[in-house]
Amino acid sequence: MKNTKNDKKDKKVLIGALGIAAVIAAGSTFAWFTSSDEVTNRLTASADYGVSITETFTPPEEWLPGQEINKDVAAVNTGNLSALVKLEFEGALTLKAEGDGVAVSGFASADKDTLDKLTAADVASLQAGGYLAVAPEGVTTGIVGTDFDATDDDVPGLYLFRREIKVDDETTTYDYSGYYYDGDDYYGLQTIDDVDSDGNAVRTVDVLRDKGDTLTEADITGIKLKNFEEKVIPADDSQISWNYDKVYTDNVAILTYHPTGATNTAKDIVINVNLTNLGNGNTANEWQYLNEKGFYYTNDVEPGEATNKLIDSVSLDESVQAGAYTNMDFDLTVKLNSVQVTYADDSQTEGVDSASSLGASAAATNTGKEISSIKWS
Repeated sequence: MKNTKNDKKDKKVLIGALGIAAVIAAGSTFAWFTSSDEVTNRLTASADYGVSITETFTPPEEWLPGQEINKDVAAVNTGNLSALVKLEFEGALTLKAEGDGVAVSGFASADKDTLDKLTAADVASLQAGGYLAVAPEGVTTGIVGTDFDATDDDVPGLYLFRREIKVDDETTTYDYSGYYYDGDDYYGLQTIDDVDSDGNAVRTVDVLRDKGDTLTEADITGIKLKNFEEKVIPADDSQISWNYDKVYTDNVAILTYHPTGATNTAKDIVINVNLTNLGNGNTANEWQYLNEKGFYYTNDVEPGEATNKLIDSVSLDESVQAGAYTNMDFDLTVKLNSVQVTYADDSQTEGVDSASSLGASAAATNTGKEISSIKWS
């Protein structure tokens, strides 16, 4: 039986708060969803100006590839002056991935905090059935439950359990998996990469595969303890890319982390920011995407009013493999920029003069002196 510890981990989500930017954090195994605001406030001597981000969020019990987490994000005008609103996204990751492993012989000098510590259930799953092939001196090898009694106090050292795999009536192969015990805790052994018949990377939990019914000294000496390396990938990292090509076709903005620098690999982490209320500027109260500039609201936001939501949910793409990460935090920073509405002329019929500070031009359609819609360019 293979060690499927990573696959069985509960993926819990909590809620917290940061003070810099509106952040959606979606993660796996102790990941956080957090939220606050980043606003640009333009003030005059007689104005009470304020625009902030508003959101609706229910913490999920777990977050798995393919599962959408509801997260509604919009902007609200808390002042007494009409405003133009723009939203942009940034994304950052904090994740733990497998390191190069720690040689069993170097365990004494290893930092225990970086090693993969097994639960009692993990240990029991490894011991169940099979054959104890490698054990510390003084421990009887043989059939588990007959020769090896898993209820006895373990002796510190390396334990490897062999499983027979019948390929056909004439062919038998063997998988080995196990753990290292230091007298206090059990530690997982380093996983290996394998490839399927098409050459695609496959993550396995076997220590050694298809080595026959015995292991050589070199096989045993080469085994390492599984360790993890925490890495923070900032929003401007070159290995993080945003794809907005499907904003209007599939209502999604896609962030991808390419840890190898190459695209479409088994280690990629793909996160979908699912959008709603999108338009091309011909309808009021929608969000209009301008290439590389952000999302603009197609109406002014009057005092006490809120925009329609732009973000509807976030999902870890179903293509993401468990081997791409162990623990992961994803921070989606929603940056709000806003400005008081001022016009190019007293008639208030066409250009919105203050729009240029948001990086675009805005042509207003009016009903009387009230803006009824805005087209951005």
